[in-house]
Amino acid sequence: LTVSHNGTVGLQLTVTIIVDGSSPVLQSAWLFSTNRHDPARLGPADTIVLNFSASAPLRPTPIVRFRVPGSAQHHLASVRMLDLVGRVWQATYGMQAGDEEGLVGFEAPEATDAGGRVLITPSGLPN
Repeated sequence: LTVSHNGTVGLQLTVTIIVDGSSPVLQSAWLFSTNRHDPARLGPADTIVLNFSASAPLRPTPIVRFRVPGSAQHHLASVRMLDLVGRVWQATYGMQAGDEEGLVGFEAPEATDAGGRVLITPSGLPN
């Protein structure tokens, strides 16, 4: 911040942008349900919730699909950003008629960063 001899105030701002060129990495994933009695189980009125985070902001919104017992197809989830920069996300899917109780899985989120680099999913994360 500078003040000149005539009282004018000025501000000089320097911004440095660092481009590392590496792909974003899925850092954590937490899968649970809204079942009040047992979050590890899924019933007819429950919602599947997947919270996940990446090492870098993801753009556009990631695509997440759930594998639900009783259904031959994977269900597309509703996805929303939980932080202000796009590193923490939440995917949800409400159980539908015909979906059965049982183990639920998910496909690794399909996502890229602002530079178009594809999200890397390390082995060992739940899916």
